[in-house]
Formats: sequence, C-alpha cells, structure tokens
Amino acid sequence: MTDDEHDRAEIYDLFNRYADAVAGREWTLLDEVFTEDVTSKWPGSQEIEGRAALVRRIRDAIERTCETHVLGNYTATIDGDVAEASVRVRVHGIGGRDPSRLPRKILGFFRARLVRTRKGWRFRHFGAARYAKLDALVSGLGSNGRGVTVPAGIS
Repeated sequence: MTDDEHDRAEIYDLFNRYADAVAGREWTLLDEVFTEDVTSKWPGSQEIEGRAALVRRIRDAIERTCETHVLGNYTATIDGDVAEASVRVRVHGIGGRDPSRLPRKILGFFRARLVRTRKGWRFRHFGAARYAKLDALVSGLGSNGRGVTVPAGIS
C-alpha cells in the first residue's frame, strides 16, 4: 500500500469512526475525530468553533432521535499534512423520545478539511450539508409482497 493509499484509508476510516461514535452515543470518541480547534458549519446555524461546542451541537441533535448513518462515495485530496475530503451519507432515524414521530431518511454529505496529527488524521473543519429529506412510512405489504411507502402525514 502506498503512502497515499494509506492516508486515504485512514481518512475514510475517520468518517466511519465519526458515524460509529454518533450512532453509539459515545461522545468522548469524538475527541479522536476532531481537533481541539475544529470549526463547523451546519445548515441553518452559525459557525461552531471548538470541539466541545461541536460535540455539544451534535449530541443535542442526536439525543432526541435514534439514528444510524450509512456512508459511501468517499473522496480525499491529500497535500502533505492537510487534506480535503467528503463522504455521502444516508441517515435513517426515528424520533426516539416521541413515538408518534414518523421515521425519516436523509440523503446528504459531509465535507471536511483535515490535518495530520501525531495521532493520525483529524477533522479541522467539519461541515454538513443535507440535500434531500425523504420522510416516509412503510406500512404493510402491497399485493405484490413489496412494502407500501406512504408519504409523511398521510395515514
């Protein structure tokens, strides 16, 4: 494996560790993902500065739901000890504390700027962009044996 291939694998794994930490609500694991001085921009919010503030923002958004992230289509452009990377994400979630909330599916992507540290690659800027929210409820089976999708709000 070349150095470039090794770096790409480590960067892709960093996105996976982020998703695993979030899904498992293991907030301290995010210390191994973000630099202390990380910045972040999320749709509809002000820029977030610092790891503690970013983890709090993520935790506050995730704690109200049960979510899992499925990642793919990774990219990374590496220039020495810095990199630009992205990943596509599909989020499956349900309102964990509110059983009346319908399941939701979100398609989006994360873009990041990374820096190589003594402990490996870390996100220095982590941005999220959502490009489609697919709210639907699968309710029963149709006559062909496949799930019937009903748009949110229709019962």
